[in-house]
Amino acid sequence: MFTHTSVLTQAEVQSVIINDALVVAANATVMDAISQMSGVRTSCLATTIADSPLDVYIEARSSCVLVVEDNHVLGIFTERDVVRLMAQKLPLQDLKISEVMTYPVITLRSSAFTDIFFALNLLQQYRIRHLPIVDEDDLLVGLVTHESLRQSLGPADVLRLRLVAEVMSSEVICANPETSMIAIAHLMAKHRVGSVVIIQNQKQMETQLEPLPIPVGIITERDLVQFQALNLDLETCPVDAVMSTPIFTVKAEDSLLMAQQIIEQRRIRRVVVTGSQGQLLGIVTQSSLLQTLNPLELYKFTDILKKKILQLEAEKIELLQNRTIQLEQQVNDRKQAEARLTETNQQLAISNEQLASATRHKDEFLANMSHELRTPLNAILGMTEGLQEEVFGNTNEQQKKALQTIEYSATHLLKLINDILDLAKIEAGQVELECAPTSISSLCQASILFIKQQAYKKRLKLNLELAPNLPDLLIDERRIRQVLINLLNNAVKFTPEGGSVTLEVTLELSTNTTTPNNAMRFAVIDTGIGIASEELEKLFQPFVQIDSALNRQYQGTGLGLSLVKRIVGLHGGSIGVSSQVGMGSRFMVYLPCPDVPLSFPEPLPRFVPQLTSITSEAVTTSPLILITEDNEANIITIFSYLKAKGYRLILANNGQEAIALAHSQQPDLILMDIQMPGMDGLEAMKHIRSHPNLVNIPIVALTALAMAGDREKCLEAGANDYLTKPVKLKQLAATIQHFLS
Repeated sequence: MFTHTSVLTQAEVQSVIINDALVVAANATVMDAISQMSGVRTSCLATTIADSPLDVYIEARSSCVLVVEDNHVLGIFTERDVVRLMAQKLPLQDLKISEVMTYPVITLRSSAFTDIFFALNLLQQYRIRHLPIVDEDDLLVGLVTHESLRQSLGPADVLRLRLVAEVMSSEVICANPETSMIAIAHLMAKHRVGSVVIIQNQKQMETQLEPLPIPVGIITERDLVQFQALNLDLETCPVDAVMSTPIFTVKAEDSLLMAQQIIEQRRIRRVVVTGSQGQLLGIVTQSSLLQTLNPLELYKFTDILKKKILQLEAEKIELLQNRTIQLEQQVNDRKQAEARLTETNQQLAISNEQLASATRHKDEFLANMSHELRTPLNAILGMTEGLQEEVFGNTNEQQKKALQTIEYSATHLLKLINDILDLAKIEAGQVELECAPTSISSLCQASILFIKQQAYKKRLKLNLELAPNLPDLLIDERRIRQVLINLLNNAVKFTPEGGSVTLEVTLELSTNTTTPNNAMRFAVIDTGIGIASEELEKLFQPFVQIDSALNRQYQGTGLGLSLVKRIVGLHGGSIGVSSQVGMGSRFMVYLPCPDVPLSFPEPLPRFVPQLTSITSEAVTTSPLILITEDNEANIITIFSYLKAKGYRLILANNGQEAIALAHSQQPDLILMDIQMPGMDGLEAMKHIRSHPNLVNIPIVALTALAMAGDREKCLEAGANDYLTKPVKLKQLAATIQHFLS
């Protein structure tokens, strides 16, 4: 028996469970079970098929029956079991179901069924297609199948982004139309598959050596169950007389959404994949569609994102090169003609417009992908945080370790997304530095603190060596801290246990043309594995990692050092590296420093919510909070967490509902999502701020929009603060407490 804890509404659970699952007693015969599954009554078989057995079509009722006694599940009998028995040529009339059923049966308690993906993982882990649901007394409640899960999940945008070729199985069991049905049963039993594709070899051209396998029909386990229920002579019956035709096909370059729509509309379990000439390429099943909807598949989106970015960059470069060649040719041929010069300028303007359009499309793509990836990550991280705080109930040590793994993986994915977006924004010139006088000591101590725990786990010695009387630097403190943390994190990752990592800062005058005169030097020094000299020039290239046998064991995205170089370059500085294999590495960052060292006063502290726990006792007045959100997973996450903190909550699914509830309920604070159907969050905030009775209500924009200018848009529309998804629930609670205190 399996248990799991997550959040799912009762209505959602009921929509997935099949309550009228077919059941038989243990003393029933195999033919009784087959009759139930096929919808054919055994009493009428002889007369039904005596004249024309091939003209009878009966839709199968179910792909399995459960063997029960006193409503307790004893075993299960599936279509695959029917195929196996047919292949063994066992007499089925008097064979008891208890002799051939599968037992023990993998089940799931209804109290533990709070997460659809947990049920899906059970099906995939045990390679089964049916999962009985039982109550606390192990009494049968219903049945969960691949099909019921798929219908509840829905395709969403995940299926639009994936191609059939990415998930199709190319290992398809095939047979000729002349093959007997008993031979088909043998093939299914031998290869443990649920279908056999019927093909005809067709020679397309005279010069073609190998004929093309053209699919003409399909036989499934469900077909065999029906044929067995109809008492067809499977020894002599050819497959072309009973195969399902026409078959439903998709192309390898089609989206998975198209495949899912065909499966749903036609009420089938699989579609055949064909090539440009109609030849068989593979097959897509319900199981492969479900796999793409698993949250773990989000990691694959990062590869898609990188490929899309690289593709857009390549297209932009190619367009520029082609246009440049064309314009140069025109200028060289007609440089004396004023009219031709004007034409050339016009062509150049068109090229620039096209390049601007390509860049705009890339930015739109990045913004959309940022939103689509951050939104589910917000739910994953939020639920994880709530479970770790035991907001939804107590968790054992094993569950806590699992939650830590989920949080680490989701945080790693978020870092990758942020790195990609940062790199893209820098390349597009959308990053503006927010420079202010910054204390070097505070900057370095904050950076060291970030990787301190990681270093302690590896028993590394951390050293901070600051030269005396270091002046403040006019820099973007957040960006330079990002540089130092990245370099320190790499040093810790590539340094074996017992080694050391040092952050050294000095002020030096240099005549070297590669570094600015009067520069502040930040050196990150480690005793790690080192880098071969031939690999050093690759370090700062995006999406590139050194490929030595020493560091294949270390994970990474290949974005960090490229991002470091770009940020340092924006400050007018430079970066260098020296390393020796087996001895360690030294990364040096040089930032311009004023000719005369100046000491600036510490900048005024800005409000940063303290991530402290807010208990329900602290919220004694039970403030009313309006949550405006249209994503169900995020609603569940935020609503459950804030409710556990003692707040009163009301919900709006779009901007219009938010305005109406703000007028009628006068909430103490509003959490406002931005991207919503109908009226978006920006327009809703403007309406709210236009009414005198609502103008002083704190509004916190809580959105997955994280591109340049998004924060300013939210604040300009009337928001008091701006938080990007995925947001730490503790941070959200602290922000709420700040405005309500």
